Amino acid sequence: MPSNDVMKEAITAHIKFQLGCYFSGSKEINGALLVWSERITDAGWNYATNITAENNDINELIEEIKRFYESKGRQPAVYHTPFTTPKEFKDIVGGMGFKGNYTDTWMFYEKDTPKVTMPEGFRICQAKTDDDKKTFVTLFIQAYGGTTPDEPYGKLPPSYSQSLEESFTRPDEGKTTIHYICLINGQPAGIATLIYSGKYGCIYNTGTAPNHRKKGVCSLLMKNCAKEARGKGVEHIFIQTEKGSYNEKLYKTLGFKGAFIGEALVLGL
Repeated sequence: MPSNDVMKEAITAHIKFQLGCYFSGSKEINGALLVWSERITDAGWNYATNITAENNDINELIEEIKRFYESKGRQPAVYHTPFTTPKEFKDIVGGMGFKGNYTDTWMFYEKDTPKVTMPEGFRICQAKTDDDKKTFVTLFIQAYGGTTPDEPYGKLPPSYSQSLEESFTRPDEGKTTIHYICLINGQPAGIATLIYSGKYGCIYNTGTAPNHRKKGVCSLLMKNCAKEARGKGVEHIFIQTEKGSYNEKLYKTLGFKGAFIGEALVLGL
């Protein structure tokens, strides 16, 4: 199990990794860090996090959070973790009208460098050319199209794929991003993204086209990302997924173990 410091630093790394993609910006205020997206409107990418407040300061903090997100045309939201203070914060904001919206399991890879055995007809390549990147976005739309009941996020709105596509035009700053495509007999089948910096790395955008599911595509991509990260000296590889989802169960079989829970609480649901 990672230490509390490692888990807290993973939250900070996640924000750094997604700035310029699903997050458009971040702003530190007294007692919290505010993150937001200019395109995506839901609470997945618009919330206050890293909350450290005194009981007598919570009302003032919540008012500032409300003003900020309302100015962005977003519902005010806070992201509660085991490191949120005070411990009563969730109950306090619950009394103000904040309600649970989604719950993440943060999972860390606890195995050594995995062995990646490529089945016959399978190939993994990096999305480097413009055509590769278009293929990656197309697969993302297919994978997150809500076509099957075991998809934890249902059908994502177009703002997600638009944010992803726009991120390809922005240079990495203080991080390395690698987008992978899995091909089966030359046909695009699945995707995953590895982003890392220093000791931390996270896997994002894991998805498989509906017609290629149950073939081991996601498992192969996850192992490939873990192998690449370990080869670059990454000590802490993590991923987030909806608590209790099919994905969480799959990731456990690949060597990821749940470390802590994060919950988004939204005002006005």
